[in-house]
Amino acid sequence: MAFDGGLSGVPLLSGGRDAKSLIVGVLAKEFPLTAKQVFNKIVKANPTVKLTYQAIHKALKQLVV
Repeated sequence: MAFDGGLSGVPLLSGGRDAKSLIVGVLAKEFPLTAKQVFNKIVKANPTVKLTYQAIHKALKQLVV
């Protein structure tokens, strides 16, 4: 299993720590969430990840389309 950035056993797409993989990992555990809730869960689970709310929002929009 790939490193999941502290999301307790949720494998990430392609094993990466990019915004989309982190979002999918969070939403796989708990759904539905707002963009703010997704951002807060990512930041709390991965304090070393340097992602802004804007980056999470943009990645969410790309995943929806």
